[in-house]
Amino acid sequence: MNSNNSSDLINSIKGWTPLETTGQPVKIKMSLTGFTLTELLIALVIVGILAGIGLPKYGRVLEKSRQAEAITILGAMRGAQLRYYVDNSNSYTSNTVNLDIELSAGKFFNYTLPASPSDSSLALATRNAVSQTSGSSGYRLQINRDGVVSCKSGTCVDIP
Repeated sequence: MNSNNSSDLINSIKGWTPLETTGQPVKIKMSLTGFTLTELLIALVIVGILAGIGLPKYGRVLEKSRQAEAITILGAMRGAQLRYYVDNSNSYTSNTVNLDIELSAGKFFNYTLPASPSDSSLALATRNAVSQTSGSSGYRLQINRDGVVSCKSGTCVDIP
């Protein structure tokens, strides 16, 4: 068999293509792969389950980080109240103007002093409507003389 005839024979066989001029045929297999609809739906269900588990925990973590603002400012207000107490005949003030700190508006909380401050409640932080997560509306934190922050009203997230 001459090389010209073998080349024609190779070219006539479907699916076979010569890669070299030596006349040795090599089969090239072409396959298309992809994902089936079932595989895509299973992946989508798994992602949905993971999101359903993770999002509520993410909301609590986010609210805890927002409480950090309140706890810091409540601590400063407590210190100012204790200094006022020492300087003013063992009495607390109910007006933030009398404190020796400059109290600016908070991003996530509104800060006030109780109408009748006592050792159990020196300062208050009320959650405002900025970026509220589910179940975090309108709760109130308070700080006592010992620096313990507690939830006074509403549904609070775990206080760190």
